[in-house]
This record gives sequence, structure tokens and C-alpha cells, in this order.
Amino acid sequence: MSEARWYRSRYLWSAVAVLAVVACVITAWSIKERSEQRVRANEISAIEMLTQVCRDRSWMPAFAGRYQTSKPVHPPNLIAILKGREAYRGYNFKLELGEDGKSWSCTAAPVEPGVTGTRSFYVDQNSVVRQAPCRSKDDPPAGPDSPPAKSVKPRE
Repeated sequence: MSEARWYRSRYLWSAVAVLAVVACVITAWSIKERSEQRVRANEISAIEMLTQVCRDRSWMPAFAGRYQTSKPVHPPNLIAILKGREAYRGYNFKLELGEDGKSWSCTAAPVEPGVTGTRSFYVDQNSVVRQAPCRSKDDPPAGPDSPPAKSVKPRE
């Protein structure tokens, strides 16, 4: 092999290695960005669900088991979601009715903290959605003393 050909070959392999590293970095960044977008979308959905629970209380009689509501609810499995039997867009919801029949509270916690969401949420009959950081299962959930939630707008 001539010396000039050997240099060209070495240069070519160096260029291929650099391109491979650049491709790996771009792929890793893209995966991280998609994951963050999914977390933001899940958190927005949880806040919207809690806001809907406050705004439209037609679910209350059906949730309490007194009768089925004739008004369509969205999503159709709302009662199962609020009872904690089904997850909704990466969050588990749990609604509890007070003994007086008028007070209630609802919590939303990520199915996998740090993966499907980074905040837990709380709302009660006062209609103020509250938040608390939730990056692991050991973090305390949001409650009535937590700060009000700040909605996160999706990135374009």
C-alpha cells in the first residue's frame, strides 16, 4: 500500500468515526426531547382533566353510585379513571367524596414518576389545581397546602 493511499484510508475512517459520533449525539438528544414533550403533554392532560372535573360535576351522582348519568362524559371511562381503576395519559387519578356529600378532592399522580410526569396534582371543591414535584415514588403527593399549578404550554 502506498503512503498516500494509506493516509487517505486513515482520513476516511476518521471522518466515518466522527460522523458516527455526531449521529449518536443527535439521536440521544432527539430521544430526550421527545420524552420531555411526552411528559409535558401528560401534565397538560392531567391539569385539563382536573379542570374538567371542577367545571362539570355531572359525574358526581354516578361516581357516588346513586345512578348513572345520562349526560355523556368525556372521556367515556371518566368514572373508572376517577375511581383509580384506569390510568389516563400517564397519570393515575383518585377522587374522594367527603362525608357531607358536598366536599370532594381529586389527586393525579404519574404512573411512573419522572417518566410519565414530574408533578403530582390536587384539586378540591374550591377549584384551584395545585401541584407538587414528583420525580420518585417517595415524593409526597400534592395536597391542599401545595402551590397552585402552573400550566405548561407545549413547545412548537
